[in-house]
Amino acid sequence: MDLKLIQSFLSFAGSSNIVEASKKLGISQPALSDHLRRFEDALPEKVFLQKGRRKTLTLYGSELYKALDAKFSGIEEIISGAGKSHVSESKAKLTIAGRKEILKRLAVQPTKFKGHLIFIESEGAKVTSQLTNGQADIVLSALPPDGTTFMAKPLFTYSFQILTPKGWGYSSNFLNRTFLSELIERPFLSYQTSFSPLVNLLEKFALTSEPREVVRFDDWSVLIKLVEQGKGWTLVPTGFEIDERKVQHHQLPKELRQENRFFLVFYKEQYQIPWFKEVVQDMLSTFKTV
Repeated sequence: MDLKLIQSFLSFAGSSNIVEASKKLGISQPALSDHLRRFEDALPEKVFLQKGRRKTLTLYGSELYKALDAKFSGIEEIISGAGKSHVSESKAKLTIAGRKEILKRLAVQPTKFKGHLIFIESEGAKVTSQLTNGQADIVLSALPPDGTTFMAKPLFTYSFQILTPKGWGYSSNFLNRTFLSELIERPFLSYQTSFSPLVNLLEKFALTSEPREVVRFDDWSVLIKLVEQGKGWTLVPTGFEIDERKVQHHQLPKELRQENRFFLVFYKEQYQIPWFKEVVQDMLSTFKTV
């Protein structure tokens, strides 16, 4: 059977959405529909059920997807690895996916890599899927995928800390209920819309009120800059570059200082390529002090 038909089936079965699957494969919806029809015609049983305008999998189709998915991920790894191993470093393109603020740190670091680096902003489970579906060669993730085909190198460990402007006059060891009661009357600079570290901190000191004014951003670096400018206070991961002249650190209570890890994740096969291995080592060294 044509490998493209299997790939089309896996892409569709993994999403059950023909629009999403066709975009992922880079083909038109009619072309994908044709691939799925030809795939089913080559098999002894029906693979799809048509429910109105929606196509779903039969029991046979579901079992077939489970069986092929693990096998095909290995095939893609071999194909990808074999292709890159024969590409000279100067012509190589490496796509790296991860959170914006981490990519920013990598992007400004000098590198010996002679090829072309492409950065894709992404986070959460989506990052890992970009590796497994071939959209990225290296991902920066707190959730490394399972399986023996991947290698996950610890990139850095972090916990959270409170940052306040130095001009507010708080000392670094000043962290109690009174202090927090004062802080929540000031502007809080929040990362995105939901922020569990703040919730946990308020619960720890039995505070039921939330900060009076909350300003949300999707970039840790922006939050830090605003604190440096005296615009508000925030909770951020340790490890980011901070102007110590303008910002005061406040360590969280020990029971709230849960350590989290970020990993550099890629296919093991790729690590056998000398220039790929050197790129990985360069990236690891960038965060060695975090």
